[in-house]
Amino acid sequence: MDHAVDALRARGESFAYALTTLAGHYVEVEGRAIGGQAVLRIKDLTGVKAEHAALAAEQREAQARHRHRGDAARRTPLPGLGARHHRYGSPG
Repeated sequence: MDHAVDALRARGESFAYALTTLAGHYVEVEGRAIGGQAVLRIKDLTGVKAEHAALAAEQREAQARHRHRGDAARRTPLPGLGARHHRYGSPG
């Protein structure tokens, strides 16, 4: 979010994020340039919007875990196959 605030101040680029506070509440943070001023609005999310933000956060976490597992699987050596493959090139 620091980059978004910097871009708002420097170039007037608007942004909107749904974030989680340290206390676990969901808030919507919106930055806009209005009348030559940088304006930051923070709004507590409730109801359906809070549920949507929670689901989106869960999805991002699941995607990150999936990427991490995929990276770990690609780094895991395959006994027997790896040495032959690297020493003699691709089979075929």
